[in-house]
Amino acid sequence: MPLLLLKAPPVRGPKGKGKGRASERRESHLADFILKESVVRLFGEFDRIGNGTVAGLEVRDGLPYGVTLEESDPS
Repeated sequence: MPLLLLKAPPVRGPKGKGKGRASERRESHLADFILKESVVRLFGEFDRIGNGTVAGLEVRDGLPYGVTLEESDPS
Protein backbone atom coordinates (compact mmCIF):
# COMPACT_ATOMS: atom_id res chain seq x y z
CA MET A 1 0.00 0.00 0.00
CA PRO A 2 1.56 3.36 -0.97
CA LEU A 3 2.18 5.97 1.68
CA LEU A 4 0.16 9.13 1.01
CA LEU A 5 1.78 12.36 2.14
CA LEU A 6 -0.35 15.49 2.39
CA LYS A 7 1.10 18.97 2.47
CA ALA A 8 0.35 20.76 5.71
CA PRO A 9 2.15 23.68 7.29
CA PRO A 10 4.70 22.57 9.90
CA VAL A 11 4.08 23.46 13.52
CA ARG A 12 7.20 24.30 15.45
CA GLY A 13 7.71 24.23 19.16
CA PRO A 14 10.06 26.47 21.10
CA LYS A 15 13.20 27.28 19.15
CA GLY A 16 16.30 25.56 20.47
CA LYS A 17 19.95 26.10 19.86
CA GLY A 18 21.22 24.94 16.50
CA LYS A 19 24.25 22.72 16.17
CA GLY A 20 25.69 24.67 13.28
CA ARG A 21 25.83 23.63 9.66
CA ALA A 22 25.13 19.96 9.02
CA SER A 23 27.63 18.09 6.89
CA GLU A 24 26.80 15.36 4.37
CA ARG A 25 26.46 11.92 5.91
CA ARG A 26 29.03 9.28 5.04
CA GLU A 27 26.19 6.89 4.13
CA SER A 28 24.63 9.23 1.55
CA HIS A 29 26.49 7.66 -1.39
CA LEU A 30 25.53 4.08 -0.44
CA ALA A 31 22.71 2.24 -2.20
CA ASP A 32 21.70 0.58 1.09
CA PHE A 33 22.37 1.31 4.75
CA ILE A 34 21.02 0.49 8.21
CA LEU A 35 18.27 2.70 9.61
CA LYS A 36 18.26 3.83 13.23
CA GLU A 37 15.87 1.88 15.47
CA SER A 38 13.59 4.91 15.99
CA VAL A 39 13.10 5.24 12.22
CA VAL A 40 12.31 1.51 11.92
CA ARG A 41 9.72 1.86 14.75
CA LEU A 42 8.15 4.87 13.01
CA PHE A 43 7.77 2.93 9.74
CA GLY A 44 6.36 0.02 11.76
CA GLU A 45 3.70 2.35 13.16
CA PHE A 46 2.87 3.50 9.62
CA ASP A 47 2.46 -0.16 8.59
CA ARG A 48 0.33 -0.91 11.65
CA ILE A 49 -2.06 1.99 11.15
CA GLY A 50 -2.39 1.55 7.38
CA ASN A 51 -4.46 4.58 6.39
CA GLY A 52 -4.42 7.50 8.74
CA THR A 53 -2.98 10.87 9.58
CA VAL A 54 0.22 11.84 11.30
CA ALA A 55 -1.19 14.46 13.68
CA GLY A 56 2.16 15.13 15.32
CA LEU A 57 5.77 14.10 14.91
CA GLU A 58 8.41 15.05 17.45
CA VAL A 59 11.98 15.03 16.19
CA ARG A 60 15.03 15.19 18.43
CA ASP A 61 18.55 15.35 17.08
CA GLY A 62 17.22 14.62 13.60
CA LEU A 63 15.45 11.38 14.58
CA PRO A 64 11.77 10.64 15.23
CA TYR A 65 11.13 10.65 18.97
CA GLY A 66 7.36 10.62 19.26
CA VAL A 67 4.44 10.34 16.88
CA THR A 68 0.71 10.95 17.21
CA LEU A 69 -1.32 9.01 14.65
CA GLU A 70 -5.02 9.28 13.89
CA GLU A 71 -6.41 6.12 12.33
CA SER A 72 -8.86 6.53 9.44
CA ASP A 73 -12.24 4.85 9.46
CA PRO A 74 -11.74 1.60 7.48
CA SER A 75 -15.15 1.94 5.75
